[in-house]
Amino acid sequence: MGFNKEKLFKEAMSFEIVFSSGAEKDFEEAADYYKQIRQGLNDDFVLCLETELEIIKRLPQIYGKAIGEARKTVLHRFPYKVYYIVRENVIIVVAIIHHKRSNRIIKQKLKERK
Repeated sequence: MGFNKEKLFKEAMSFEIVFSSGAEKDFEEAADYYKQIRQGLNDDFVLCLETELEIIKRLPQIYGKAIGEARKTVLHRFPYKVYYIVRENVIIVVAIIHHKRSNRIIKQKLKERK
């Protein structure tokens, strides 16, 4: 049984990304914050998030499990972590949290949002 690159690529392309309501709120708060700092900085934040989500969409298992079944990645240029759960063909973004938040708060948010 050999490595089937075509099968892996086809499976990787079939994931849909959805945001929990809590993650949507996290995103809006962060984007608003960066817009207040400097015009256009929120656009950079969005672009960094979109780039990371594309990686996750193609290879959802690329990042290890961080808390329970939630996986974690860190945005480049911005101090935010993205927590997500992989379910069949859906990737659920459950939180977008500033990296200075305590693990207790992160665990609480993830528990509330599952």
